[in-house]
Amino acid sequence: MLAAVTHSPEQARAALELLSDLRLRTAPHTSAARMLNTELRQTFRVKRPADALALFPIALGQRPGDALVTQALLEWSLALGLHAAINLADLKATRQALGELVTHLPACEGRAGAVFAWSRRARDVTEAMAALVGRSPVMDELRTQTWRAVFTDDVRKALALRAPHRLSVLITGEPGTGKEIVARTIAAGRGPLDPEGEEPGPYVAINIASLTPALASSDLFGHVRGAFTGSTQDRRGLFHAASGGVLFLDEIGDASAEVQVRLLRTLQEGTVRPVGSDEERRVEVRVLAATNRDL
Repeated sequence: MLAAVTHSPEQARAALELLSDLRLRTAPHTSAARMLNTELRQTFRVKRPADALALFPIALGQRPGDALVTQALLEWSLALGLHAAINLADLKATRQALGELVTHLPACEGRAGAVFAWSRRARDVTEAMAALVGRSPVMDELRTQTWRAVFTDDVRKALALRAPHRLSVLITGEPGTGKEIVARTIAAGRGPLDPEGEEPGPYVAINIASLTPALASSDLFGHVRGAFTGSTQDRRGLFHAASGGVLFLDEIGDASAEVQVRLLRTLQEGTVRPVGSDEERRVEVRVLAATNRDL
């Protein structure tokens, strides 16, 4: 195990050179080596290592030619948490939990994808929370609950947290107070991470005020061919585009009465009926909405 800590651009470059040297020592034909090259480059495109405390431990596999990045990206993601004002105790507990995961993962190519999936999720969450600059008990609680909801190491807590992460949420506040930033943070923490499971679904955002009133229902719920003049083909709509993920409806207070009725039906039944269709289609979407009005 080798670790390099960077505090300056010079040290960052030295660490990258060291990692490049390690990559050259791995067998280029192994999938783990290819993943090492690809994932590390992608990570550095997202964040500049000179701006944070970046740890780069590299674990070599048990067999010749195996290079499995385990702690490297996990520690990198956790280091980003320092910028997200995460409680130090939570950060230590999370780091320990992720470290235990790595310890139990066999050092082989087949499990590398699970480690990278965990790391990408950690990076997404920390980046979302880093945008929360507000300081208040409510904002601090949002940070803490988001982090714990994703990275809890208690199976019972994880199961208990799954249900609330399907609930719809209405975010209220004056214009310019960061309602969508809060929505992105909530979306990033949508349920405990299963490193062996599927990637989180998409995050789709739309400002209701930007929709043409006559076509708002079609944009949201879709339509079938021939539903109205000019509808030459079926359209799935934004609810289907966000399937398995989160749909953020900004300025929900501007929704027309027709859209409100359709939206209420979707929230209650979990189905959408495209314009012009007689059939309802089930959708698995969590709805987040925001408004500056007193609804």
